[in-house]
Amino acid sequence: MIIYKTSEELKTLQTAGKKLKAILPSVRSFVKPGVTTLEIDNYIEKLIIQAGGYPAFKRVAGYNWSSCLPVNEQLVHTPPSSRKINPLDLITIDLGFEYKGLCVDYAESFIVGKPNKNIKKFLNTGYTALEEGVKVLQQTKDFYQYAKTVYCKITANGYCVIKDLTGHGVGRKLHEDPYIFNFPDESLKQIKVKQGLVVAVEIIYAESTEKYVYESDGWSLKTADNSLGACFEHTLAFVNNNFKVLV
Repeated sequence: MIIYKTSEELKTLQTAGKKLKAILPSVRSFVKPGVTTLEIDNYIEKLIIQAGGYPAFKRVAGYNWSSCLPVNEQLVHTPPSSRKINPLDLITIDLGFEYKGLCVDYAESFIVGKPNKNIKKFLNTGYTALEEGVKVLQQTKDFYQYAKTVYCKITANGYCVIKDLTGHGVGRKLHEDPYIFNFPDESLKQIKVKQGLVVAVEIIYAESTEKYVYESDGWSLKTADNSLGACFEHTLAFVNNNFKVLV
């Protein structure tokens, strides 16, 4: 069941989005060769708390970190660890920011250093697919058209959407209904778009496979062929008859 947020909750979520957006430049600048993903996570937690928030990911049962930090072939849900960042690693920063009991969700992928032409294309495709998908959603108010846009952009460039991994509702909990698929699934036509709908649109894709496997920690998913994976995510709220990007 979709939980539509009240006007007061929407105001709080907008504030949460602004607070999360404000810490992102510091997070990006902290990610350098030689730093471990656990050190990055500790820094993220520090920034979230300093901003008056709480790490929303710590609300997930059994998950004890403030972020997920996939590197290279890892896709999503990767716990921070002693893994050191190397030059030209592809890293995804995925984090949730809870403020006054409500949370927003965000992710981006980037190369540590200057990417080569192929990797630049790979990352630009995902980033552009999400931005174009959001624009279509704002114009049409139709998640089916959003998903069609995203899927066509990713696959036309030769990459693979991980169909099992989706966007989702967000707000009172980190994960709520509905599922927001990144391919044109018929269920997307049933989503009732009205004031108070809050969703995390999230593209998870890979260089050369739709298949993924779990790693030994039981959380992290990686590509089955060890090709690169990436993720881009925005939290959107439907306010005053339009989708507003909160973060």
